Amino acid sequence: MDRTTRLLLAITGKFAVEILLLAAVASYAAWTNFHPLVRGSIDLAGPERVAGWAFDPAAPLETIEVELFIDGRFFASQRADRPRPDLLEAGASPDPDRGFSFPIPADAHGVGTHTVEVFALRPALNGNRTLIPLSREAKSFVVQP
Repeated sequence: MDRTTRLLLAITGKFAVEILLLAAVASYAAWTNFHPLVRGSIDLAGPERVAGWAFDPAAPLETIEVELFIDGRFFASQRADRPRPDLLEAGASPDPDRGFSFPIPADAHGVGTHTVEVFALRPALNGNRTLIPLSREAKSFVVQP
């Protein structure tokens, strides 16, 4: 093997190690900022109430704060600590008190279709917090005239 080939192999090897190191750092940052283990659901989205549940298997003794957004705007925040015995029966949580229920006042929205999103609020790096959606897509409800 000549000198040029060895140099090319060394540079290629160094590049591969740098890529692996970068992937490891990015994976760690994503893991600490986005908590993929949070589980939950929006079970009801209507003009009078939005309800569901949220649970973090990595912190099973802790209740999660959830935030409700209607039409992309913050509406309310509360802890997901309401009784939901069905979660215990289904094996979704070791504690039945992981539900949430947001009452919606009648004058909170106008006639038409409205979108609803609920996010789990979880700690991230440097004392920050991150919002993790409980559903892949926004739910919606319709207010009739």
